[in-house]
Amino acid sequence: MTKDELIATLADDAGFTKAQAKKAIDALTAMGAKSIASGNEFNLPGLVRLSPVAKPERPGRNPRTGETIMLRAKTVVKARVAAQLTNAANAT
Repeated sequence: MTKDELIATLADDAGFTKAQAKKAIDALTAMGAKSIASGNEFNLPGLVRLSPVAKPERPGRNPRTGETIMLRAKTVVKARVAAQLTNAANAT
């Protein structure tokens, strides 16, 4: 589902205009980004839990030259899908 399709579906299902639905989705996205950036989890009940995970600096390899290099430390986002969503996907 694309963002435009999500906006249209939300507008139809919730009785919003498309502009209101877009504003709601953009606000939700911004809240999630702000939460993750501050090091906190972001939970959408019944859908997904997003949490930041720190990855330490580690050795890697340049695939072109085979040279060993150090990959910098970074934070990645881990997503955990809600059980009811997984059950819905497997209920065929």
